[in-house]
Parts: sequence; structure tokens; C-alpha cells
Amino acid sequence: MYKVAGIEAIKEFDNNKVEQFEKNFKKLNPNIITKTISKEQFLTYVEGFGDLYKNDLKQPLQIHYYTNDTLVSFHANCYAKASIGGSLDWNYDGKFDEFIPKTSAQIKENKGLNYILNEFSLPVSKTNNTIIFFWSNLMPKQSMEAFKLIVENSKISTGKSTLITINTDHFFAGEKI
Repeated sequence: MYKVAGIEAIKEFDNNKVEQFEKNFKKLNPNIITKTISKEQFLTYVEGFGDLYKNDLKQPLQIHYYTNDTLVSFHANCYAKASIGGSLDWNYDGKFDEFIPKTSAQIKENKGLNYILNEFSLPVSKTNNTIIFFWSNLMPKQSMEAFKLIVENSKISTGKSTLITINTDHFFAGEKI
């Protein structure tokens, strides 16, 4: 059933798979910043928000839009509409028809962009808008589709944005699905 939905168990972390995905991401946007984080880093990040948002922040695919340090739009795979064949419709209700997309969920206690940048040792953003895309080979097809949507969405922006991809395969490796 999971295979039909495009979900693939990650038996163990595969750096080559991650690097191949990142190469494909860079073909679509050569200016992205890529990062792979450990299971411990991801857990520390999620637990930093307390119990209230754990389900949202543990999702394999998440898209965060920040203006300066403030989270202004949040999307997770659990809020996208699934279709036959495993694709996810992130743009239902036209959410991604504008830049910045309409949010799918409110993370009111969000610690901000600087928290993520510090937590994962990422460079300070030099633009007003920063997009963070958490992705995993647990959902390879959906990861690529979501990334393409992010790239297309950023093209309608009137200014430049920083795009950061964060791979979370270490967190999902060895987990039963």
C-alpha cells in the first residue's frame, strides 16, 4: 500500500541517494543551500517546540516560508491533498498561486528562522524571504514534486529569496512505515 502511495521505507541512510537528489534540485535552482541533518539534530529541533506541534514538525516533507525571522507560511505533507498514484496537491485552494503562499497551518510558537539557521549551522540569509524545505527519500516522488512547486512559486516573487533544503533521511532510516 505504501509503495502505491510513493512512500519508500529507508532501511539505512544512503548518502549517494541524497546527493543525487540534491544534484537534481540544483538543476532546477543552482543557488540553493543544501544540508543533511542527523536524527538527533532533527529531534532536538522538533522537541524545541514542545508537544503542541510535534506531529506537524515530524512530517517528512515541510515547506516553511519566512519573512525576515518570522514564519509566515507553513506546509506539511499531511495537509496536502493526496491523489491516486501518490502525488500530493500542495496547491489545493490555490495556496501557491501567490508568493508567499497561503499557509496550511499555524505554528504560533515558532521560534523563527534564526533558530533553524543556528540549530543546523546554516549561513545567515541575505534576503528578506527564506524558504526552508525539509525533505526525505521516504517520499522521493513527492519530494521532487514539492521542490518543483517551490521553485515555480519563487518565480512569481518580486524579490530574491534564499532557498534551503534540509534532508531528514537519518531520522526516518530504519523506521517502520
